[in-house]
Amino acid sequence: MTNILALVLAIALQEGNGRIDQKSVGKAGEVGALQIQQIMLDDHYRTTGVRYTKTQARSWEVSVCVVTNYLAYYGKGKWTPEQCAIAWNAGPDLKPRAAEYLEGFKRHYKWVTSFPKLEDAYAEAIKRSKPKVPKKRKTTL
Repeated sequence: MTNILALVLAIALQEGNGRIDQKSVGKAGEVGALQIQQIMLDDHYRTTGVRYTKTQARSWEVSVCVVTNYLAYYGKGKWTPEQCAIAWNAGPDLKPRAAEYLEGFKRHYKWVTSFPKLEDAYAEAIKRSKPKVPKKRKTTL
């Protein structure tokens, strides 16, 4: 059985090029670590009756809620992790539009599921996502 949170974490890492960044905004206006689009928020409202704004979708909790509902609604519990990633990236018709997206997802999913506890994978992903601050150089006069 697929751990949905491991799946969502791997999708977030793929969407963020290996980082989890809730403040990110995509080229088409997608927001948050899971790159939530307005159509996904509308879909969530249509299927659950719960409306979220794009601002709310920047939170990890809301974005996870939106993606898990999307995958449960369209996949009906029958999709593989790879099919879930394709659906999130390209739509529920499961027609992959970017092979490199799927390959990246597989790499992230393997990494996430290599941890004995999902909490450890999440903590490590957050740690890796923090911006690196350059060390100050000592200047001599």
